[in-house]
Amino acid sequence: MRMVDYPAALRPDRVTVIAYGALLSEPSSRLTFPSLTNFRLVRVRNVRRLFGMTHLFLTGAGVVDVATRRIAALCVEPAEGCSFVAAAFDVVLDDAQREAFCARETGYAIVEAPFHGLDAGEEVLDGPTKPLSLPLAACPSSTYLFITKSRYHHFSLS
Repeated sequence: MRMVDYPAALRPDRVTVIAYGALLSEPSSRLTFPSLTNFRLVRVRNVRRLFGMTHLFLTGAGVVDVATRRIAALCVEPAEGCSFVAAAFDVVLDDAQREAFCARETGYAIVEAPFHGLDAGEEVLDGPTKPLSLPLAACPSSTYLFITKSRYHHFSLS
């Protein structure tokens, strides 16, 4: 994958990742990003978490058994008035890490979104609020990214 192929949010060398699923704990986050720094809990507003997509990447990787039909994956969607606690941490990315992250998050889009401190009066951290478009989970230092779903409408599981 060339730099121009990476989502714009992952192009800076230093990014802040906002994690809301498997990377919510620091030990789990360190499995993907061993050199992460500044791990903290944050709040993401006007978005909710739900098991609302099928993670075909995990199925193809043999991580889930399709026969059990337990193949739902956590995602987020806009929901006025809702919020959830997420983890945020800073990472320095090289192209190998960008490529691995994009492969891990296949089916998700990476876009800008604000996050707020839990102990800071719920203010936006490190800069102005960015418009929340299609929700997602990663961000460059002073810009906020969030990882959300792309629909698998063209797949059918029966």
